[in-house]
Amino acid sequence: MDPNSVTSAQNRPAKVDIYGVPRRVDGLRFLIACLMTFPSPLRRAFPTLAALASFAGLCLLVFPILHHVNVLADEEVSTCFYASFDKNVLGDEAVGDESPLANQNLKVVREGRKGGAALLEIGSVLTYDAPGNVYGERGTVGFWWKLDEPLGRTPFSIVRISQTRQTNPEYSFIHLFWSGEDLRLRIYDREGSPQEIVSVSKAEVVSGRWFHLAFTWDEMEGVRLYVDGHESGKKLGELHLPHNLDQLGLHAEVVTPQGTRGNERRVFLDELRVFSSALTEIAVQNLSELGSGRAGAMPSIAAQNPDAWNRHWKARMGWTDDRPLQQPGPLPMP
Repeated sequence: MDPNSVTSAQNRPAKVDIYGVPRRVDGLRFLIACLMTFPSPLRRAFPTLAALASFAGLCLLVFPILHHVNVLADEEVSTCFYASFDKNVLGDEAVGDESPLANQNLKVVREGRKGGAALLEIGSVLTYDAPGNVYGERGTVGFWWKLDEPLGRTPFSIVRISQTRQTNPEYSFIHLFWSGEDLRLRIYDREGSPQEIVSVSKAEVVSGRWFHLAFTWDEMEGVRLYVDGHESGKKLGELHLPHNLDQLGLHAEVVTPQGTRGNERRVFLDELRVFSSALTEIAVQNLSELGSGRAGAMPSIAAQNPDAWNRHWKARMGWTDDRPLQQPGPLPMP
């Protein structure tokens, strides 16, 4: 897979709500409907035909419902990438590439939060390809994290998602880091302007303890940071985010298309999950309880309010004039 390729959640096949689509009444359905309306004595005269008609009618009723349930399940479980780190650092589930792009000085140990865990020594590098595994429009990243040395006041990176265009010096899209005093999340829009969240979690970040860290983003809603399943900071409002993402780096100081470099910290990582939707707080709490985030994603504004979504994309493309196009007049006669 080409890491410079642009992967967008908009390129996914759109889910079609079967209940909002007018249904074509073909000859078979018309025949079944007629058979189902026969009076009881007539149905007794043709028991086999009546039974088949009843079964067919039941199938036509149940199959759309089952399909609708499947659509809802797909919306709730939108995992793009999952690495348990039980046996190795390969992704157990991945829409994109499950193999690390950078894998240096790593160990898989048994002392995980659930099963095994990845141990990143000083100078270790671990990054994954972003296309297919992370989407710029919206998403969620959640994982278990434990620092195995004193915290100190020296800043260091925890998660860095990079982009292919250098709209900022570090190629960053999202950066979760320890500032030396607190936990911070910084996100850059498509023009390179940063938005920063400072964690106000009551849980003090300390070494030697497992923390569940997660953050969500949505162009139409904003950004949220979670610590141990509880919201610790947010920045709400519409954003125009970059979609040409490059890599997802863990405890890496440098993550660019040109190269990567690890930081100088010794940490444990476990249960890394990436979703294509911004999960609800209940779903993030489920992750912090060693669940899989099946409680669901936040409602999609694109589906709930298509007009707002269209307005958002018009503004993104610079189409601020909402007036309809003028219809061309009749062509002059020769």
